[in-house]
Amino acid sequence: MPKVLSLDFAGTLVGQGLLDHFWLDLVPLFYSQKHGVWLSEAKDEVYGAYEEVGKGDVRWYDPRYWFERFGMPDKLEEAIAEAGKRMEVYPDVVSLKPLESKYSLVICSTVTEEFLEDWAPKLGLNISAVFSAVSDFGMVTKDELFYRRVAEALGVSPGEVVHVGDDYRVDFEAPRKVGCFAVLLDRQRQHPDVHPSVASLSGLPPLLERLSQ
Repeated sequence: MPKVLSLDFAGTLVGQGLLDHFWLDLVPLFYSQKHGVWLSEAKDEVYGAYEEVGKGDVRWYDPRYWFERFGMPDKLEEAIAEAGKRMEVYPDVVSLKPLESKYSLVICSTVTEEFLEDWAPKLGLNISAVFSAVSDFGMVTKDELFYRRVAEALGVSPGEVVHVGDDYRVDFEAPRKVGCFAVLLDRQRQHPDVHPSVASLSGLPPLLERLSQ
């Protein structure tokens, strides 16, 4: 019987736009202000540094690393708060409220703890724990080991975890491989042959109700 409802963050609970705004707009803007260069030059410098490190390196995802590297660690909290103003909580998130009495709601994401600590409380949900693949486990993606470690940290078996997210590989395939019950959130209906899936989070409560019967 599932005890934990694990939720992806960006793309599932909130739009991706606030992260894009942070990395592509705000980091260059703060760099420009710090070093007294044109914004276009700042973007060239910042984007080039991103490419140099690469997505396979855990530092690529770490805002603290970048703000220290660019000589502006004192501006990180300000930048995160500014990006948070762009946070778009999906309207269907409210449909998860009734599940708070039946499951422990947790967030499982590659987004780092600096972002999640500031943004997760604004979801309007009773979140009991937050796990970042990058911050908590030094991992660049949510693979099978990530879900095993989350279950261990929560003191439950993988079979007692339901995970919901919008990425087929890391939110559906990976948790299923370790025994979690996974539900794909397919807002754009790109995976019509994948089951179980929902097109909206509003479809999750009735699906889980059927699961518990």
